[in-house]
Amino acid sequence: MWSLIDGIESKSKQVFGCDTDSVITDAKLNDYPDLMNEFMWDGCGDALGSLKNKANDHLKDCGWAKDDIKRLREEEGGMLHFDALILGGCKFHCLQKKGCEDIAKLKTFSPVA
Repeated sequence: MWSLIDGIESKSKQVFGCDTDSVITDAKLNDYPDLMNEFMWDGCGDALGSLKNKANDHLKDCGWAKDDIKRLREEEGGMLHFDALILGGCKFHCLQKKGCEDIAKLKTFSPVA
């Protein structure tokens, strides 16, 4: 994970957050073939240890048709990306994609008693 963060930052891009198996960044990895070859060698994240692009799953969850997702991937150069990020704190963020409803992630929540 540290090598990935270093690689992203070496491209003058930002890492907004990370976990043991994920990273939130403003880098569109397919713009950087060296990062793709090292961290997402299969192009989709199906291979063990390869990064997965969560934007693909996000559009499926929003009800986008497979053909529409394929067309959008071609328009964006092969890799989908989110258009905006709102950070609300540790493990709490909202990712936005034009044409799709916002998706909020809240991994841990402890209500105040």
